[in-house]
Amino acid sequence: MSKKIFFAIFCNLLIFNSFGQILIKQSKPLPNLCTGVLLSSNGQFAYITNINGELSIIDLVSMNVTKTIKEHEGFIKSIVMDNNNRLYTAGGDKMIVQWDATTGNVLKKIQTPHFNKINDLAISKNGKFLVTGSEDKSVMIYWADSLSLYKKIVPNASAVACVSISPFNEWVASGGWDHKIVFTSLKNDNTFSLNGHSGAVLDIDFTPDGKYLLSGSNDHTAMLWDIENKKAIATFKTNGSVNNVKCFFDNRYAAVADMSGYIYIINLQKRAKVAEKQIVNGSVEDIYLSYPIGWLGTVCSDKKLYVFNMNQFILDSCYNANVSEFDSLAAPKKLMETEQQYLARQKQFLARQLAILNKCYSEATKIRLAQAREADTLFAMKYEEVEIPIDEIGQYDDKNFILPIKINEQWYEARLPVQDAQTLITNYSKAKVIAINRPVIDDNPNEPLYQLINLRLKHPISNKIYPIGTQITPAEDKYLRIYLQLQAKAKTN
Repeated sequence: MSKKIFFAIFCNLLIFNSFGQILIKQSKPLPNLCTGVLLSSNGQFAYITNINGELSIIDLVSMNVTKTIKEHEGFIKSIVMDNNNRLYTAGGDKMIVQWDATTGNVLKKIQTPHFNKINDLAISKNGKFLVTGSEDKSVMIYWADSLSLYKKIVPNASAVACVSISPFNEWVASGGWDHKIVFTSLKNDNTFSLNGHSGAVLDIDFTPDGKYLLSGSNDHTAMLWDIENKKAIATFKTNGSVNNVKCFFDNRYAAVADMSGYIYIINLQKRAKVAEKQIVNGSVEDIYLSYPIGWLGTVCSDKKLYVFNMNQFILDSCYNANVSEFDSLAAPKKLMETEQQYLARQKQFLARQLAILNKCYSEATKIRLAQAREADTLFAMKYEEVEIPIDEIGQYDDKNFILPIKINEQWYEARLPVQDAQTLITNYSKAKVIAINRPVIDDNPNEPLYQLINLRLKHPISNKIYPIGTQITPAEDKYLRIYLQLQAKAKTN
């Protein structure tokens, strides 16, 4: 994180004694009741939706609304963003609108097949799938880029209030007024349910590792679920109906908000609430945690946007280990201390706190990058070089030098000179086709678990290598790049 971002945080410092984090921004009341919020990853903009069907873009430096656009008829209920800087909104008019987050321009919009309002949206981690949950009890899955419908399911027995997609696109989860959380496989129609809430399930969110799900209900509880074992492992009581839950990107913490105006911070590993604060005398309408800067945006029934710095939780171990060295600098004003001395001491504290947070953020970033590299390496190790026999040879085209070759029940075109084509036709049973078997990540749920890429024909007579079909380069597939690096390293050892 840049020093400018941290400087902005501390220039707007207001610490809640009972709520350990920092409120860094607060807007003036907006004209209409806000229904959704997103923050840009660089901390420059907030995107706010409202009951009038409008999307507003707020400059987080000036806190001024720079643009307001109305594309929906009636309220907007949900807003999400993909990795390509595109926003998606949906609500009472049963329409999905895709926006350019930079310009605020509409890219696409469709009228969905839902026959009642859309209550929630979810976007897959890789931005391929968009999911809607509706009052009509149905959940619809779309290809996010084109907004074309992939699949419709009816998982719940009553209105669907919330939806979420697991980080590796294995499951679509939906919570409803039937008190259930239903998991539906993206690969097939397998389902299972989690039962434990005594009221409607209003919001759900997966932890980034995909092992757990956090849910909120109008039974005044949030629950943490072990997905593999299909059971609740913790219940957190709140002061009101829980309508927002958000897991932090470190897998350790989560924010929970309720309709009595409270925000709670939960340590998921210790399964305990570590902080709570009523930020408004009303309802928290929506919350959003921006990665990687660690800011939590909230919109409330008072029509205001609040932005909190969550890094004291995200970076807590490092921060707490260092801040105690000068904790006395943050003490209340002393009896014999002048106002000037007190302000100078506070300024000194903030400067040292800033230095620590910069240091901690740098260390946390190194850890996250190392963890990401480890995860990428483990996935790349699933790649495997295989040899495949040729099933059949077709008629050689001596004008274009193309020989059709059937491999694994699929025809390919190999470009060979005449002599090698002739000798291959009579000796193809001795030929080898070398390929890389790679796992299908999640681009298409109908695909098999693995696919063959980079097929290469090794000629049985000339020993020349001929590429077959499309060749994937390491620049196009980072896991292939890591796999090839691992193979090269293994050969040198």
